[in-house]
Amino acid sequence: MSEGTQMAVIDSSYSILPRNMEAQISEAINMRNALDRLFKEVMVLDVDFGRIPGTDKPTLYKPGAELLCKIFKLSQGKSDVLEKDVDWEKGIFSYTVGMPLIHIDSGLQIAYGMGSANSREKKNRYRSQEVDGKKIQIENSDPADLQNTLVKMANKRAFVDAVLKATGASRYFTQDMEDFGTMTGQFEKASSKQRDFIKKLFGSAPEADMLAEISSICGREVKSLDDIHRNEASKIIDVKKKSSSGSGKQSNGGGSSYPSDDDFFAGYDEGMAGGAAATNAPALACVDCGATITKAEQGFSTSKFGRALCRACQTAAKQSA
Repeated sequence: MSEGTQMAVIDSSYSILPRNMEAQISEAINMRNALDRLFKEVMVLDVDFGRIPGTDKPTLYKPGAELLCKIFKLSQGKSDVLEKDVDWEKGIFSYTVGMPLIHIDSGLQIAYGMGSANSREKKNRYRSQEVDGKKIQIENSDPADLQNTLVKMANKRAFVDAVLKATGASRYFTQDMEDFGTMTGQFEKASSKQRDFIKKLFGSAPEADMLAEISSICGREVKSLDDIHRNEASKIIDVKKKSSSGSGKQSNGGGSSYPSDDDFFAGYDEGMAGGAAATNAPALACVDCGATITKAEQGFSTSKFGRALCRACQTAAKQSA
């Protein structure tokens, strides 16, 4: 030990265990039971919370956080702007906010949450625009319009963070995954072309069998094709194409058969392009949206992105990389 360095002395007689252990345990049990009942009996799916594919916990939404505050008699304190970066010329707007949560009856601060938002997040940086009937993403030309939205978003994230800390609800919920889903496009609904593509891949399979297999592929219960997200649709198409190639028509779990790649693509132009007669060469399709693509587009996108994509989906994949 160098000269002048002091070692902290720990008082071995001090215990971190609370003196009123039984009371603390009883309170923890009551809190858990209250949260269990709220989650099962009061909170509403897709209003107070959401179930996001690929996550192990539901996501707590702002209305759900406000409901928890009402039940546990908590209120927001005055928020603090902890950090901000505003550059009008570069179009950069970033805010980090702190949010105290106050117990109404005692006036004590129970928790302190933090949240941030900035104009470079993909959901803020890009806008969807339709070009030649296809949706592509372009950079937002006026990010300054988002300034007020970003402040509110940072406040909301700090608020939800504080509520999770104060109530112990983080054992049930995570936060901001709905924002993450919007940024990545993970939760964008599948296009009609993707859904039609999936139907053709399953052929005459009963709907119940089709949805059961789709649920298995997605890792969650899917009640209808309208419930499928864009990225999930890509995965379903990829899995079905791989399982059908090499054995022609193949039976699914319900005993029905679905078309092989060659069966499907041979009639794809006729089915998806207004009834035009299919050529002898099988048509190619984008694995993300099902749009017909050229052999050159397939070769380029496969080498660059690892899968066959149309030009619009290549642009989206490049921007989300």
